[in-house]
Amino acid sequence: MLQPSTSERSMLSIASEYFLKNGTDLFDFIDVCLMVDFEKWYEEIKKETFETIFLPLSWSELKAVTFLSTITDKRNGEVKQNIPEEHMLTISTLEKRIDDACQKLGGKIFCKLNTRSPKDCAYYPFFKKSIDELNKSLDKSFQDIPIPQPEEDKELSKDIKTSLARSFLRAIFQSLSLTDGKSAISLLTLSKRIYIDLSFCLGRQRYIKNCPVLLVLRRWVEIEPAFEFRGFVHNKKLTALSQYYSLFFFPELLPLKDQIQKFIQDYFKANILSKVSHDYYCIDFAFVRKILPTSISNSTLYSDFNKSELSKWLDGDSISNFELKVIELNPFASGTGTCLFKAKEKRDLRILCGEEPFEFRIVEQDFSEGGGFDTALSKEWQNIIKTLLKNKYLSTFNTTSNVI
Repeated sequence: MLQPSTSERSMLSIASEYFLKNGTDLFDFIDVCLMVDFEKWYEEIKKETFETIFLPLSWSELKAVTFLSTITDKRNGEVKQNIPEEHMLTISTLEKRIDDACQKLGGKIFCKLNTRSPKDCAYYPFFKKSIDELNKSLDKSFQDIPIPQPEEDKELSKDIKTSLARSFLRAIFQSLSLTDGKSAISLLTLSKRIYIDLSFCLGRQRYIKNCPVLLVLRRWVEIEPAFEFRGFVHNKKLTALSQYYSLFFFPELLPLKDQIQKFIQDYFKANILSKVSHDYYCIDFAFVRKILPTSISNSTLYSDFNKSELSKWLDGDSISNFELKVIELNPFASGTGTCLFKAKEKRDLRILCGEEPFEFRIVEQDFSEGGGFDTALSKEWQNIIKTLLKNKYLSTFNTTSNVI
């Protein structure tokens, strides 16, 4: 029988005793997500990550949420049939539990399962919150520069496209913020990813005993997309690092690349290596502003991300108000994105498995000449953005005309 190489076997492992059969079965991947054990690693590095509350789902809650997910149309978010009274009561109680946890976490949260998150919803073109957040993000992007005049036959400039790509990323991120249990349940039941995970856990009752299904509620923290990174840990060694949003060009990373690499490597050695019990995992990092001492309702507000201040902080300026945080750990398995590395390419696989020297990869050239607008965004989203931009221009033009 043909046996996989050491590199191939290692790449598919979540811990030394666990191996995926072939790296292609989605349910195998959900299996290893459960094996990562969010609660365990959270306790191990609690001080290095964001405050979190875990809500174990009872059997009745799991059935009720799965049922609601089943009858929610994933194409438009509509609920296709009536919800039985017993499920409605169960969901209402669960929403109240989420409300209580949300208040304890500052009034604004990110919600996921202990398997995966509902982030796919943010990319649905019909998802109203994404469009609303995009509108706000565009307003912020064009505070200091004029909105371009829409012309049917004229392509948007490179700078405008880059600005729009950033606006899109920030909007997608913001659309996943939640302030109550009702919106959390709506988001979870709209997600295709969550539906698959719930169905899997419901179908394998043994996980209710051996590995509970948990709602993971995390204090909301503003993250600048350019400064989120994914690290790869093989046999307790940080082998590689990549910018997280691999389809976008962030020119501000270029002069900071060496500083960021050294800081994350030193941070991992000092704060993560000896604390996390897993041997193989992917770990997501983000540079964020420190939480400011404000009232509980505003406890996650951050000031604007100043890149020159970050550079000083990376060089050891303790006055600058930044910190590096761990977002989460994911399986070191073929189902976890490898960003700017390609696990099917032998050299990249050797790097990820520690058989080649450490590499930190960022997008170093704007190949799309638009920051990722043409290559990372679907045509549908490009059209939505152009329509919003056109409406803003016309609104501005009409307001200016009235003033004159």
